[in-house]
Amino acid sequence: VFTEQWIGQIHRLTEFPSVMELKSTFVGKDVLVASPGPSLSDSLAALKTSQSAFLIMAPIRSLASLFEAGVIPDFAFHVDATDFSKMIPNSELLASVPMLCFDHSHASVWSANFKQVFTVPDAHLLGSELSSALHGKSAPLLPGGSVSVVAVELAAAFGAKSITLLGQDLSISRGKYVEASKRDAPVD
Repeated sequence: VFTEQWIGQIHRLTEFPSVMELKSTFVGKDVLVASPGPSLSDSLAALKTSQSAFLIMAPIRSLASLFEAGVIPDFAFHVDATDFSKMIPNSELLASVPMLCFDHSHASVWSANFKQVFTVPDAHLLGSELSSALHGKSAPLLPGGSVSVVAVELAAAFGAKSITLLGQDLSISRGKYVEASKRDAPVD
């Protein structure tokens, strides 16, 4: 699936700037990653009052809850190659949030109404001529394991002063993400 999506996006990769253009945005900043675990809902009120103290990154699954709470992240972040169109909130606020997504992300993310899309280099292609042409020779290795882990890796590689995690439950409580736990519905 990852290879299929990457090949499917090859013709569009040059339409979007590389995340490398944002490196200076992270240097010396306090970064907060708002992950979609159920505990995020416990922190939304505090995050709303302190959001200006952080550069906030949020996976797609966190966006609806953040928007509902009045929190607008500085960046949405996505790493998956599967179709996330049903999880992208239908909100005018989406147009105020730039998206950082891997070169292999599904077209549903690339074509959503985000403010701008920045491409993130695929770890498996790092060092290749194509990756170097798109992202330069100093792009960081982001092997990840989850969207939140990759967000932390990127913030650290770009020189963040501190990195705070909210909603990073490390397991899904009762089989639910933050948005599903509010509706008491199971995760798909």
